[in-house]
Amino acid sequence: MSERPGEPKNWTGYQLHDYRFRLATDEADFALIHRLVHQTFVVEIRQHADDGTGIHVDKFHHKNRYLIAEYRGRICAMIAVHDEAPFSVGDALPNPELLAKLSPHLLEVRLLLVEPHHRKRRLFGALMWCVYNYAITGGYRYLVISGLDQRRKIGRAHV
Repeated sequence: MSERPGEPKNWTGYQLHDYRFRLATDEADFALIHRLVHQTFVVEIRQHADDGTGIHVDKFHHKNRYLIAEYRGRICAMIAVHDEAPFSVGDALPNPELLAKLSPHLLEVRLLLVEPHHRKRRLFGALMWCVYNYAITGGYRYLVISGLDQRRKIGRAHV
């Protein structure tokens, strides 16, 4: 039986000009991530109802690992990954049991956000390179990601 992949112990992040990419590690990082998730997915995209707190904690926060981009020391972009079932992408598949065949080497990519004034730069490509590098370093073989078709226009406008 093959070994289960996991948190890459030697993933050191990435530097691109004034952007530093790393894993979120502490409560200060997570608090800012929850505010950014609220701004993007509650205020901007309106995917979730606003409860008035100014934060939104993702339903998978307990198992997410957040790859963040900092610009001059401030988090400006983030993408979440996790490797534990259930996977949210399963909701979009006619046969979500297919995901079980890809485990334990499956990494789900979700919750991409980039602050508006950092969009239309190379940041998206760098974030995806970090996801790829993180996955390879961690021994994952498969990446899955889903999106909403009605959001495609938004994504194209910000890449």
